[in-house]
Amino acid sequence: MRYAVLIAAALTLQIAAIPAQVREDPSSADARVQLIRLLLARNDVPGAVAAARDAALVMPDSPQVLAVTGDIFFRSGKFTEAGELYARAAVLNPKLARAIWGVGRIQRLNGLGARARQSFIKAYELDPNDPDVILDWAYTHKKPSEIAGGLERYLSQRPYLLPGEAEARLQRSACSFV
Repeated sequence: MRYAVLIAAALTLQIAAIPAQVREDPSSADARVQLIRLLLARNDVPGAVAAARDAALVMPDSPQVLAVTGDIFFRSGKFTEAGELYARAAVLNPKLARAIWGVGRIQRLNGLGARARQSFIKAYELDPNDPDVILDWAYTHKKPSEIAGGLERYLSQRPYLLPGEAEARLQRSACSFV
């Protein structure tokens, strides 16, 4: 429980530092996207929505802002809206891994497994260090050992897991392949 409190405190400190970055450079998509992702990590969806709305007013055609707003809609179960945002972001920047990954998520939901697989592979090629991309990329493999390797990379990129949670997730996923 103490670890969870420390994680929440660390997220709060990181979130508090971002408005200064935004004030210094209001057109910084990176700072705004980082704020939205941190708010989502803290499960503050209303805060993330407000931050995305502010970002969209300043930079309505930013692929990064569109993709992270797609993440908010996806998380809220608004898949059609999320798909439109991911697709628009991917058109504006075909090398934005998060946009390609989002398109893959929507394709998977729509039963387009082969297309989703190609999107996840492409997203991984563009950004092999994004934990969410790693996770979906891992499941594009057929061999359990390759999937497990991808899951290990995913868990190593997640800084906000509780002690023992990473091991438990790996254990559960390894059992599902047996």
